[in-house]
Amino acid sequence: MKRRKLIAGVVAATVAGALATMGLGAPAGGVPSVRGVTSSEIKVAGLVQLSQFFKTRVEAGIHARFAEENKKGGVFGRKLTYVETADDKGDPTTDFSEAQRLVQQDQVFAVFTLTPVMTQAARFFGQQHVPFFGWGIDAGYCKNPYALGFTGCIVPPADNSIPNTGTTWGALMKKYLKSIGQDPKGKTAATISEDNATGKEGSAEIAAQIKYGGGFKLTYAKNPVPQTPPGDYSPYVTALTTSNNGGPPDIIYLTLSYPNLAGLSKALLDEVSTIPGLTVH
Repeated sequence: MKRRKLIAGVVAATVAGALATMGLGAPAGGVPSVRGVTSSEIKVAGLVQLSQFFKTRVEAGIHARFAEENKKGGVFGRKLTYVETADDKGDPTTDFSEAQRLVQQDQVFAVFTLTPVMTQAARFFGQQHVPFFGWGIDAGYCKNPYALGFTGCIVPPADNSIPNTGTTWGALMKKYLKSIGQDPKGKTAATISEDNATGKEGSAEIAAQIKYGGGFKLTYAKNPVPQTPPGDYSPYVTALTTSNNGGPPDIIYLTLSYPNLAGLSKALLDEVSTIPGLTVH
């Protein structure tokens, strides 16, 4: 519930900020024409990988927060209207076509995103002057004036033109280790994800955060797990637990969708329960 409220609150605040930046602070009349904005309404849509998130929960939080804001008079006197939640299915091509549809057909002012495969869509949003916001889990959130990621730019672009952008999960693990009396210096870490576009992005993202945020030595960062849960997780358990010169790393990050997350977590915990000092995150 807290996460939904946070996300929806950022949606409302971002829309207000974007409107003010674009010179649309006046409640009505005498303002330039802007897609998705009238004297009484602001249209917003979502672009989400629904296999990773629950549509009903995403929409419930946004509708509740928008209703709260609209009850106060909206944003600069305009009612916030949530049009729809488009599903990109974790596919970059679908994500791009859905982004185009939301802008060109639905004529929305802004887009809320929860997907790591939106590099093309992000470029398109920038070209069309469409503010987009959400978790900054794609390189498209970097160096784009219309990108409003409330986690910042946490995925390094392929050309590494913005170094040290990945910090969040590495920094959190570093903080956790200190809280339990362990020195994070010299720790090793591995990450594994699924064999699809989302998994490839996720693996690169967490690998960067392991190195930049935690300062850990990266022992493994691949995305071999099939999207359809395999009957046997032992090959992936072996790959992870032997990645540190034949032994296990100190930390393992699982960047997986459910039920792979549950399946591999159980297999790992069964395997490493007797290995002291290993943290599965």
